[in-house]
Amino acid sequence: MNVGPTRVSKIPHGLYDSLLTPRLQEELERLDAGTAARTEPIDEADAHVRLARYMAALLRQVLTTIESDARPAEQIRICNELLRVRIALHRLAS
Repeated sequence: MNVGPTRVSKIPHGLYDSLLTPRLQEELERLDAGTAARTEPIDEADAHVRLARYMAALLRQVLTTIESDARPAEQIRICNELLRVRIALHRLAS
């Protein structure tokens, strides 16, 4: 009985220390039945460092996709908007 193509995970076998993002969660769900994945909560002591690295990588990707003629102004606008959101969230929490 043919049920259609199956999607295979692109995650190579081995040990990892990655944040569990939605994309990684999807990949883990595609692992072969005989392959196990273990997840653990992020360590509070280094959460800020790991999350900052992750966000920096995402921001770098976003900033590099901006067209060259508008790049500096748009990059500044995006960074300023992120700072405004951070300030607004801080005010809500206070």
